[in-house]
Amino acid sequence: MGCSATKTYGPTLVSKNTYLVEREEGTFPLNNLPLVQEAEKIAVHFCNIRNEQIDVISTKTNPGPYILGNYPKGSVYFSCISKLSDIQRLSILNKSSSCITKSAIEFDDGISEVGSLSKAIVNECYDPCVAQKEKFMNKSESYFTGSCIAEATNALYKTRNITRQGGSFKVFNDFMFSKRKGDGHFRNTIHTFSSDYSSNLYFYCSVGTYNDSVNTHYLSLAGKTIQNLGLEYNSKGKINLSVNGVEHEFVFLEGEFDDNYELQIPLANITEYLNSNKIIVSNDKHTIVFSTKGYMDAKERMIKECSGINKDL
Repeated sequence: MGCSATKTYGPTLVSKNTYLVEREEGTFPLNNLPLVQEAEKIAVHFCNIRNEQIDVISTKTNPGPYILGNYPKGSVYFSCISKLSDIQRLSILNKSSSCITKSAIEFDDGISEVGSLSKAIVNECYDPCVAQKEKFMNKSESYFTGSCIAEATNALYKTRNITRQGGSFKVFNDFMFSKRKGDGHFRNTIHTFSSDYSSNLYFYCSVGTYNDSVNTHYLSLAGKTIQNLGLEYNSKGKINLSVNGVEHEFVFLEGEFDDNYELQIPLANITEYLNSNKIIVSNDKHTIVFSTKGYMDAKERMIKECSGINKDL
C-alpha cells in the first residue's frame, strides 16, 4: 500500500483572532515534533505577511497507533498580534493608568460602593484600558476588563485614603493635583517602568500653597527597585546612585505606592530627565533602564504642568 505525501491544512480561522494550521504525514515517523515545527513555520510566515508577529496559543499531536485514517499530525493554534516595541507597550499602559487615576479622583464621593464606581471608571476609560490593550496585547476583552476593574478599585482606595486622612485634590490647568494632610503643597505624578516592568520611576512636581508656580520637583524609585539593585534598607537613610552617569544622593522613604521603601531625590530637575529617551539608574553591581520615549504624551503633560500654574490656589 502506498503512502500519501505530507499535507498542510490551514491556516484556518477557528475563533476571534485564533487560527489553526496542521501538517499531516502520510508515513509513520517516530514522533510528530517535526510536523509541529513545520506547522509553526507556516504560522510564522502567515503572520509575517500581515506585518504581525505570532503568538502561539497551543500545540497538539495526535496519538497513535498510526493506522489507516490516523496519520501523524502536528497542530498549532496561534494568533497574529501587532508588533509592539516596549516603548509602544509602555505608552498604552501609561494612558490607561492616567485615565484610571484621574477618573478615580473625579468619581469618588467617599461613600459610594467601590465595586460600582470601579465599573463606572472602566466604562469611562474603556478605550485606553480595554480596547487598545485587547487590540495590541492579544488578551480577551474580559481579561482586560477584569484587570482594569482591579486597578480602578486600587486607585479608589488610595484616593479615599488620602481624603479620609485630611488630604484633598484640586485641578490646575485641567490637570489633577493632590495634597496629603500636613503637606504644604499640591503635587502631580507621572511614572514609567523598567523594561521588565518590576521597577517604577516616578516624577513629581509640587505647587507651593502660597505660590502660583511650581517650586519643587523630585524623582522617586519604587516597585522592586531596591531588590533589583541588590540593596537593603540603609539605617543611615541615604545611598548614592548614578542617574545617567551623574551621582545623586537618594534617601529611603516609606513607600507610598508599594509595601516597600522608595528611593527619592528630594530636589531634582525633572525636565533634565524628561528630555532624555532613557534614564539609567545604576550602582557598582546592577543597572536598571527606564524608557521615557514611549511617554511623549506624558512628558509634554508633565512639562506643561510643571512649568507654572496660572490659577490661584
